[in-house]
Amino acid sequence: MGYTEGTYVVGVDIQPGRYRVSDPDYAYAARLDRTLGIIDNAGNSGSVIIEVAPSDFAFTYRGAITPLDESASSSSSSAAGTSSQPAKSDVAESTALGSGTYLVADEIDYGVYRVAGYWARLDSDFSIIDNDGVYENGIGLMVVQQGDTYIEISGEATPLEDLPVAPPLTLGFTEGTYLVGVDIEPGRYRISDPDYAYAARLDRTLGIIDNAGNSGSVISR
Repeated sequence: MGYTEGTYVVGVDIQPGRYRVSDPDYAYAARLDRTLGIIDNAGNSGSVIIEVAPSDFAFTYRGAITPLDESASSSSSSAAGTSSQPAKSDVAESTALGSGTYLVADEIDYGVYRVAGYWARLDSDFSIIDNDGVYENGIGLMVVQQGDTYIEISGEATPLEDLPVAPPLTLGFTEGTYLVGVDIEPGRYRISDPDYAYAARLDRTLGIIDNAGNSGSVISR
């Protein structure tokens, strides 16, 4: 029937497994118990991925639903109205990834990305390994690495090779994360903000080497 929203009984209308729910405005999915209380849920513009467990009583969603596991795809009732999953080659043709949740290695490669907006690296339980966001005037960096299962984006992520240089001083950015020796040269910098100024030096995994924060300004080297 191609339903794009509703609440369905697990094991009857829809089988346990991983599903992607997509909607350009706002995709939403939730696992429910026997009282229809929320066990876990996720929402994002673009798409979300959620794993329905055999112990769940029901599953509710809003958006186009796609099974990501073969068992879910072959067993799900048409009541849930599934759509086909994009081929990996289709994903690879697009350099910038929009808002959504992506499977690491299948839909987003390991490596460095520049992100305008929010990003999160998630493990197999959808728990956050690391996250950050640049929302006003700048670009962030994300390193997709071993141990990541999913990547969540709210905004746009571009592989580093497609946007190799983004100098914050030239572009007038007031926030973000930048590559030393590429975007910004080594040296001393003053960061000023009347509310709270912050600066941090990062290693190759974006771990903090040193940082400083203060109302007014800080100097970082």
